Amino acid sequence: MIGAVTTDDLILLRERRRRQATAHLAPREVVRPDPVAWIEANFYIPETRAPLQLAPYQRDVLARALATDKDGRYHYSTILWGDIKKSAKSTIAAAVAMYIAATTEWGSVYIVANDLKQADSRVGYYIRRAIQLHPELRHTVEKSPFLSREPKRSNVATPHREELSF
Repeated sequence: MIGAVTTDDLILLRERRRRQATAHLAPREVVRPDPVAWIEANFYIPETRAPLQLAPYQRDVLARALATDKDGRYHYSTILWGDIKKSAKSTIAAAVAMYIAATTEWGSVYIVANDLKQADSRVGYYIRRAIQLHPELRHTVEKSPFLSREPKRSNVATPHREELSF
């Protein structure tokens, strides 16, 4: 006599078959640098000609918003940041875009705003400026019309007729 098959049994069977089908694939653990530490070491601002120093609440929010699992996947697919005027929101958005581009192989980061001028005059400009101020990145990031490339790294598309590659 055959017993009843439950939904849980079917789920377990499907999971077992999936594991067997992918057993030959080596697990890939992705290790990303700490986003807050990376930003505070690599995102330069002209006011100090040194890396950005985040406020404690900004560090906490970024650490949580950019947390990843053991496979390097972000916990959140969308992050919405709201803060008071003149609280460096655009600068932080640029720093996060630069961090993701610099630490993601074969990825792309797009700067999107209400219009071209807004995207270029804020976040895109801040990224280009941070790269120009960085003592090492200014020599390694390739710029070209709408494309900038570094082998096996990410591209940042900015509306200022150039893209930056890490």
